Amino acid sequence: MRLSLKYKFLVPTLLILMVGMGTISVFAHYTAKSALTRTIRDEIDNVAVTTVNSMSTWIHNRKLDIGNWSQQGVYKKALLTSFLGITARDFAVAQLKRIKQDYGYYKNIILADAAGNILASADSTLAGHINIDEDLFFQEALKGRLYLSDHAVKSRVDDHLVFMISAPVWDKGKVVGVLFSVFDVNTFAKTFIKPIGIGEHGYAYIFTGDGFIVSNPEQTEIFGRQITEFRFGREMQKKGSGVIEYELNSQPIFASYKKLGKLDWTIAVCAFKDEVFSSVNSLKQVNFMVTAAIVIILAIVLFMLTESLSKPIREVVYGLKWMGKGHLDFRLEIKMPEDEVGEIGRALNKMAENLELSDLKIKEQNKLLEKARDELELRVEKRTADLKQAKEKYRGIFENAVEGIFQVSDQGYIMNANPALASILGYASVDQILNREIFSLILVPGETKSILENYLESQDEVIGYETRLFRIDRTPFWCSISARRLINGTTGKTYFEGFVVDITQRREMETAQRERKAAEAANRAKSEFLANMSHEIRTPLNALLGFSELLAKDMTDPKHRAYTDAIKISGKSLLTLINDILDLSKIEAGRMELSYGPVSIPDLFTEIEQIFKGKITEKNLNFIMNLEQGMPQRLELDESRIRQILLNLVGNAIKFTKKGHIRLAAKTKPGKSDEQFDLILSVTDTGPGIDRTHLDVIFDSFRQVDGHLKKNHGGTGLGLTICKRLVQAMNGKISVNSTVGQGSRFEICLKNVVVSGTETAEAPRAIGRDVVFKRGLVLVVDDETFNRYMLSELLIKLNLDVIEAENGKQAIAMAKKEQPNIIIMDIRMPVLDGNKATAILKSDPATKDIPVLALTGDLVSLPGNPSAPMGYDGYLGKPVELDALLAQLSRFLDTCEAEQEPLPRPMDFLDNLRLEEVINPESLAHLLETEFLPRCHAFDDSLVISRVTEYGEQLLNTAEKHNLQPLVAFSQDLLESSAVFDITRIKKNLNNLPGLIRDLIHYLKKEN
Repeated sequence: MRLSLKYKFLVPTLLILMVGMGTISVFAHYTAKSALTRTIRDEIDNVAVTTVNSMSTWIHNRKLDIGNWSQQGVYKKALLTSFLGITARDFAVAQLKRIKQDYGYYKNIILADAAGNILASADSTLAGHINIDEDLFFQEALKGRLYLSDHAVKSRVDDHLVFMISAPVWDKGKVVGVLFSVFDVNTFAKTFIKPIGIGEHGYAYIFTGDGFIVSNPEQTEIFGRQITEFRFGREMQKKGSGVIEYELNSQPIFASYKKLGKLDWTIAVCAFKDEVFSSVNSLKQVNFMVTAAIVIILAIVLFMLTESLSKPIREVVYGLKWMGKGHLDFRLEIKMPEDEVGEIGRALNKMAENLELSDLKIKEQNKLLEKARDELELRVEKRTADLKQAKEKYRGIFENAVEGIFQVSDQGYIMNANPALASILGYASVDQILNREIFSLILVPGETKSILENYLESQDEVIGYETRLFRIDRTPFWCSISARRLINGTTGKTYFEGFVVDITQRREMETAQRERKAAEAANRAKSEFLANMSHEIRTPLNALLGFSELLAKDMTDPKHRAYTDAIKISGKSLLTLINDILDLSKIEAGRMELSYGPVSIPDLFTEIEQIFKGKITEKNLNFIMNLEQGMPQRLELDESRIRQILLNLVGNAIKFTKKGHIRLAAKTKPGKSDEQFDLILSVTDTGPGIDRTHLDVIFDSFRQVDGHLKKNHGGTGLGLTICKRLVQAMNGKISVNSTVGQGSRFEICLKNVVVSGTETAEAPRAIGRDVVFKRGLVLVVDDETFNRYMLSELLIKLNLDVIEAENGKQAIAMAKKEQPNIIIMDIRMPVLDGNKATAILKSDPATKDIPVLALTGDLVSLPGNPSAPMGYDGYLGKPVELDALLAQLSRFLDTCEAEQEPLPRPMDFLDNLRLEEVINPESLAHLLETEFLPRCHAFDDSLVISRVTEYGEQLLNTAEKHNLQPLVAFSQDLLESSAVFDITRIKKNLNNLPGLIRDLIHYLKKEN
């Protein structure tokens, strides 16, 4: 059946409307239903998560409660019946009842001894009637753990389900009993589960790890049954957590279930699906009625519209058919409406007129076109010949050019290229790169690509842009790129053409020259900075440490002496930090020179032991030295640097080790030849150890493993960094193996060490601090007044006369006039510096034999540096240390021992004890044994100055009351060290105190 245009338009439109509106209606319904489903699933899941979190937090808090209560002394005393008896247990029972009454959610709280016997309980009827030694919660707590039972059990008192939290009760590092709390599952569930509900009839319940449903008795169809009886229950138990849909009693249900931590319980939160989707089902009916009404109204409107349009269109179609038969004189004679269809009709009449005129013109133009075609064929033949000649000329230049020439489309594909471009990009021929995307052939950095695109986008060209690219084999090269944007006159499309020049050789020469100049400037700047920093920091430190040394000699008040000692210790700590920083800076600047010579490893180890002997004895550590048998006596090494490394490693080991031993070992293993071998030095300790994750950090500058260790032991984190750099400079490697809680082992492996063929240099004569010099004259030259004054005071105390000069010019004049026995010359001074002044003095016959000691804070200029000034007879670094000053002066001046009073020997208490002078010795012995001796051990774990002072005062009063003079002296010394916070003396006295009191008790009882 043939349909008119009206019905062809009307019928499909109505069908499309009906299908569209129906689809929209269905889609809207299912979208709302899906959104509501997700919302309900999320809501019940959030409720389940919130409930689990609340339960977990509540259980965690109860664990903290029972753990804290188990540490209270009342329960420990109740367990130790030999001391406190039944009274302590009664008090413990009262305490447990009070806790149960105050908190309300405990079914019972019970205290049991190590044998499982119940001693105290909030329910008094249980004590002494039940033994729990085989219960898991008791056994786990007895192992020293805070334990939460992982499942519910039936109570022995009634049939209720309960779970327990148990905690050990400690006494002197031993578990003497167990404190545990009992919680009723029903009470627990009602607290958290019963208030939960989604919608009007939603509910929640709990089932245990063995599948038993233990909560929400209102849900009679599931309460008290096994969850595995239901198919959805078996899935819940298998997966552990999630959201599930299932039917129960023909009712579809949403449920979210989550595991509750270590209790092995699962919480399920449920909502009825029909109740949730009732509003969506009502909306479905309304949606259908509205859709049907809209479709009917649109059908009526469309019918009227199509009728009004189809009638004039039929007239136009009739006219087109007539014109198509060749009747160009046809015209529409009906009245057309004033709309688009009417315009079409009037345009059709106009078109007919134009076609009639055009037909006549076309016939005339066909004759003219035949004549023009003949002329055009002749011109094309001539133009083709000219283009062929120009193409051959361009091809020769293109193929033989040194620059890489290219044409690239606006999409980035190579349209044309010469052999030079293929060669620059690393390809064998042009065919390998044609019609390929240029950025897939050449490795262009993203930044370079972006810059080139911006140039061509904004300026249509780029000229001489230099950048670093990569060939196809990833070989880098520098190039200069020039390109411009063009438009193809034939196709009208945009393309780019340009050339690439390889400038790698030129750029490498320029880069090398710039880097050389920058390196030279950096080295000069760093050297100058090191020299300035060393001088400027060490100059005030020189006065600080020097004057503290002078003050210490004259101090008699112990408190003031402690203050000066604190100044010296702080100053030396700052000096150590400065030395570490400068050492590290010199190593990084390449200015650390090694001085190799014969070194005796056994002598060096013995020296290390002597240096740390006092600290080792104070901490009661064992120092072990292991030397491989047959090790050569002398090796070619830098002794000062080896000593610096070992001092750092052994010092760290002693600092962090509280008990055990420090092992210093040396051994060899074969090297690359018979004359060479590898030297292995190791330092092992029994300290706290280092976590494996921190082993890569400890050798970094200013890095330490743990802020707690830094707080307790100090340090800058530079020592191991310097050790590593020094070992590497000596063709070696340093490594560390460590186990937390067991200790650490640092190992140094020096490669290709050779045996020394010369004797070791004779060690300089040791100079004691009690030495003085025969009278002589010393010239001190320094622009700093405080430094001159400090040195003068030190030298005067050494029996030397001193004259002073402020600069090198004054020093030269005074040296010629006074002829001093020795000159101490600062290097950096105004007017004339020490280097120039020394050169003048050494060139003058009248002063060339006077020894000159350089005084400098610039460690860069000390011996070992190629730029060190020449002409000095010795060096003194700032700050000046008394030992170094004595050692240098003793090389040029005669010494004599100073007369000193003999130091008093340590007090021997038993030798000084006179029993006949003691008042009531029997009472004193009892008092020492029952009161003072037990309190000695209170200071083992913590040192509180106020408690030490209180103890010392009580001990002093007792000693004075009984006229026990040796104990009076000891007490006074303990109080004096506490008053000035001398921790070392305090610890020493406290360590000796128990033995002293025991000896006194034994002596007093023996004499009686």
